[in-house]
Amino acid sequence: MKKIGMLSVYILFVLAFTTGCATYTTYYDYDPEVRFEELRNYDWLNPPDRGQTANELTIKRVKASMIRQLAEKGYSLNTSNPDFLIAIHGGSEKKVDVVNWGYNYRGYGSYRYGYSNRVHLIDVYEYEEGTLILDFIDATSRELIWRGSVTKVIDPNATPEKREEVINEAVAKVLEKFPPPGK
Repeated sequence: MKKIGMLSVYILFVLAFTTGCATYTTYYDYDPEVRFEELRNYDWLNPPDRGQTANELTIKRVKASMIRQLAEKGYSLNTSNPDFLIAIHGGSEKKVDVVNWGYNYRGYGSYRYGYSNRVHLIDVYEYEEGTLILDFIDATSRELIWRGSVTKVIDPNATPEKREEVINEAVAKVLEKFPPPGK
């Protein structure tokens, strides 16, 4: 019975951990002096050449998602006369989460034979966290006017369909605050 109880606790913990990892952490900031209501057209700002570090398929998916979602907000891609430019950057980082269960386990027979074989119960989880950063830059002054970012635990083994789904969700989360409320 105790074994089933521990198994239930473990399954509950794993479910809580994976559900917690499914959340997005977003951040945004903006220049309060910018009149966002006057902005309608955008273009892409290509980052400096960094070699082959960027995944071109991921960037292509992010741009396609942004084009759809910005169009829904009334913005148009215009390479000849943009009001603002969008720079896409980000990356991923491997992380470790250590869970200390807060108690020790003493093996069978430790009292009978006069020795202690305590095992401290700790679980270690490795995961990868990805961050997408969107910088919106005034096309004339080249000054940053809005920045949004989103961070989420990612599955490096996800299918292309799942990657696209996660990217669409991430872009939606970061663009929730663009334009800034009341602007």
